[in-house]
Amino acid sequence: MKIDLNCMQRFTRNFLRILAENEILQFEDVKNNVGTYFHDGINSNIVLITLVPSFHNKEILDYTVTYFLKEKPTNYIEATPSIRINPKIGYSNIIIKADKKIPGYDNFYVDKSLNVLQMRTLQFTYLPIIKGELEKLLELNKAALFH
Repeated sequence: MKIDLNCMQRFTRNFLRILAENEILQFEDVKNNVGTYFHDGINSNIVLITLVPSFHNKEILDYTVTYFLKEKPTNYIEATPSIRINPKIGYSNIIIKADKKIPGYDNFYVDKSLNVLQMRTLQFTYLPIIKGELEKLLELNKAALFH
């Protein structure tokens, strides 16, 4: 599935709405909800909170908050955005997928639909600021994208 700017922004808006509706406001809310998924009452997509090995040190775990699209009645596919938070190392990552390069994000993979998986590393773990960075994606216009 090709993910253009409008699609990426729609996913991001839904992701932020699901977090707000479920009162995932601070890191403690993420930590207390590991293993929990939250349904989007509009289109049955979900946000899932998990623990996974860190990109930087496989012996340390990152808290992840990831958006999934409902593909079939019993199947979900991972979409973006995704947030990885590591309070032990003191960083967070925002991961997005789009068909164009997003300013401020580093490319690290191109999928079979030619979407670019991109990451921005932040040197803090404060969830309200991380969510603020995601809100900035909603303000992008097509002229701001790199080809």
